[in-house]
Amino acid sequence: MSAVRLRPESVEELAEAVRGSDSVCPDSLDMSSFADIVELHRDDQVVVVGAGMPIDELNRELALCGQCLPIADVPGDATPRPLSGLPRAVGEMLSFDLPHALEGQCGSWRDWVLGMTVVLADGTIAKSGSRAVKSVAGYDVHKLVIGSRRTLAIPAAVILRTYPIGSLPQSAAVVLGDRPGDVHCAQRVLPEHLDALCAEAVIYAYDPASSVVWHYGDGTDLTRYPGDRLIRFALRPGDEPDANPFEIELMRKAKSIFDATGKLCAGAMGIF
Repeated sequence: MSAVRLRPESVEELAEAVRGSDSVCPDSLDMSSFADIVELHRDDQVVVVGAGMPIDELNRELALCGQCLPIADVPGDATPRPLSGLPRAVGEMLSFDLPHALEGQCGSWRDWVLGMTVVLADGTIAKSGSRAVKSVAGYDVHKLVIGSRRTLAIPAAVILRTYPIGSLPQSAAVVLGDRPGDVHCAQRVLPEHLDALCAEAVIYAYDPASSVVWHYGDGTDLTRYPGDRLIRFALRPGDEPDANPFEIELMRKAKSIFDATGKLCAGAMGIF
């Protein structure tokens, strides 16, 4: 068996491809066939979307009915959102759990995702959650997938809570400058460390979410502080897992349950 290198047209084809592969990584899968709005429930402010749909395209479609996801460009809204060079598809963005300029007011991916259809390492198609914003339908297993960088499962479809464009709050994001190049990583920090990091030529500072995003410069990272969290969009040789020992142990336990053979995105988080 070899690594998956194809463009599945359905969740069933995706499951078959994963089942027949020894290794699956983002570069080996073209999810562009999963780029449609499956259901839109305007009155409930809920959308079901394929995991391969670009976030900007989703927001353009949602804007036609006055809704959006606050993480990306929203028609008519001037909030700075530095997403150049970052993963743009819904499934990729939630897999990184990217911070954004309205995080303090509108929440994060764990607040927006109401459910998912995913493919597990053995090819099983699994569903979690529902279209109900408040649901008691079992465990929110899909929240384990958020931020896991596809190491536990591959999202195929996502149920999302949307926001009325007219009700978006004023962002406190500060644009501090500009440099050429794509975004390198995001560093979540405590409010007391924000000013010190901003003095290190940071490009964007998010407050009250207390997150900092900067661009590639000379490849040097910013100062790290106790309690902060680094989200690097591509691991580099020698990178260590950015989690405390308790978190790492929990992640390894989840990996042993969801992907005991290490098939999905091996090494993607510097842990597995």
